[in-house]
Amino acid sequence: MNRATAAPGSTRRRAVAAAALAALLVAGAAGCTPGPGDTGSPGRGTGGRATGAPPTPAPDRPPGADPSGNLRLLAEHGPPPLDAWGWTAPEADTVARAVEELTARCMAERGFAYERSGGAGAAGGADGALGEPVTHWGGFLGLVSHERARTTGYQVLDVEARLAERARLEQEATRTPDPAYVAALTGEGAPGGGSGCSGWAFDQVTPADPAVDRRIQERLYGAALRRAEEHPAVVRALDGWVACMARHGYAIETVPVPADTDPVTAELVDQAVADVGCKDETGLVDTYVTALYDAERALAAEHRAELEAFAAWGRERVRLATEALAG
Repeated sequence: MNRATAAPGSTRRRAVAAAALAALLVAGAAGCTPGPGDTGSPGRGTGGRATGAPPTPAPDRPPGADPSGNLRLLAEHGPPPLDAWGWTAPEADTVARAVEELTARCMAERGFAYERSGGAGAAGGADGALGEPVTHWGGFLGLVSHERARTTGYQVLDVEARLAERARLEQEATRTPDPAYVAALTGEGAPGGGSGCSGWAFDQVTPADPAVDRRIQERLYGAALRRAEEHPAVVRALDGWVACMARHGYAIETVPVPADTDPVTAELVDQAVADVGCKDETGLVDTYVTALYDAERALAAEHRAELEAFAAWGRERVRLATEALAG
């Protein structure tokens, strides 16, 4: 039997990498108006640590507490090289909380009670779930854990939270927004325009420095993904994975990415188990992560000066956010 099953989230190779990057990175471009909880941080990467400072290590977990397998890969390969110029999780949370606090103060001055969304927190993992570390390989590799394949298949790890958020958004969609509140928050419809309280709050923790390339880290992340995807060893391993999946009865050409919020089915669990097994057989996971990290290190060396300036700008954002929270 030739099963053409593909889990939700399967796309063409380049589209997968692009989607992963888009989910991971949100640039803090000048003049942008972040939504609630948006700090302008590309996946904890909008500047921060001094160059060469060790990124935050993956937290220690008891056995069985690594459902995605990402902690194992981080322990084996180390943190993503380009992350050395980004924020730590606490720094990202500081900026997020400051934006929320400043927005709330501004809205209160205009006579509105701001509905806080909460800070960005410690950011999510490949699924944005369970406090796992952000990784750069999830959008290309998908599942890397036998334990997860056997238990949840292609279901997202934070399915309950996602369903709750979906229900909240659906309920909000039935409400008629107060034009005055929207104008105060975003500037939309306000006389004279402007960015509203959310834009003002963002500006308070975002120093204006035209010499800094605010999107340098985002672009390098994307360039590294493309280099890794096109690496001959990765292409060979991926072709081997496709052939292996075909032997198991699955006629698919791209690696499925967990995106399902529906109940787990035996059929998709079977496919997920074959998927991870074929990755082991072909060495796709280690081949890809090695190529990706090599690409990140090479790009970091090529753009060191821009990254240094970017990191300094990010540290200044954290300083301004810390002051705002103290005040």
